[in-house]
Amino acid sequence: MPSTKQSFYPFNIKKHLTDAVNETRKSDVKKLKAEGREAVLTKSKHIFLKNPENLTNDQAEKLSELLGYNLRVVRSYLMKEDFERLRVYKSAYWAGRFLDAWCTRAMRSKIEPMKKFVLMIRKHRQLLMNWFRSRSLSSGTVVQYLSIAYCIFV
Repeated sequence: MPSTKQSFYPFNIKKHLTDAVNETRKSDVKKLKAEGREAVLTKSKHIFLKNPENLTNDQAEKLSELLGYNLRVVRSYLMKEDFERLRVYKSAYWAGRFLDAWCTRAMRSKIEPMKKFVLMIRKHRQLLMNWFRSRSLSSGTVVQYLSIAYCIFV
C-alpha cells in the first residue's frame, strides 16, 4: 500500500509572513510616535502587504520613499519580498538550501515578528519540503495511487 505524505503548500504561509510584516509596522509606528519623530508610516499598511505589481502609482511612490528609511518594517518588507524567490525552485534540495539561508538571515535581523515566523517555518520545514517533492509527481501517478488505495479499502 503506498504511503501518503503530508505536505504544506508554501503559498499558504504568505499570510503568516505578511502578518509578521504588519506586526513590525505597528511596532515601528508606536516607536516613532513615542520618540516624537515624523509619522512617515502614515497610510502605509497596504503598501507593505500588497504585492509590488499591485500597488497604485501613489503607493509605489510612497514605497520608494519608505525604502530610503532604515526602519524595521522596511527590512521586514524586503525579507518578505526575498522569500517570494522560494516559488521558483523546482528541487526540494535547492528550495531547502534557500529556505535555511533565508531563515538564518531573518533570525539575525533581530526583528521579533520575523523570528516568530521563522520558528513556525522551521517547525513545519519537512511539510514544506514535501510540497516540493510532490511537485515532481505527475497527476497520473497521484491518480494511480488513489485508485490503488480505493481498491484496497473497498
